[in-house]
Amino acid sequence: MPLKALLVDDEPFVRADLCYLLSPYRQIEVVWETGTFKEAEKILRENTIDIVFLDIRLRGGSGFDLIPGINPDVTDLIIITAHEKYKKKALETIALDCLLKPVSPQRLKRVINRII
Repeated sequence: MPLKALLVDDEPFVRADLCYLLSPYRQIEVVWETGTFKEAEKILRENTIDIVFLDIRLRGGSGFDLIPGINPDVTDLIIITAHEKYKKKALETIALDCLLKPVSPQRLKRVINRII
């Protein structure tokens, strides 16, 4: 059974690109996508999610504010951001890694290999 993933990014083209980059990994299924803080909060509260790809700057709030709602015993968190200034803070959270946009296929592969 594939791992269920949630993509949280306010840019639809970033979510589409990440879906494309994840498509070769049959062990991962993107089940949920959202671009807003409020919807991400609802999805996290109502579902069991294996992997979250989380942007920091969202419509309606910060990705950092969603992190307390993610259980690291159940869910792997990968932060994705276009802002280098968030990388250090991201790595101080429960995140396995912080990928800078545009996401490199090689970096994504390394993170996915750690998870699966």
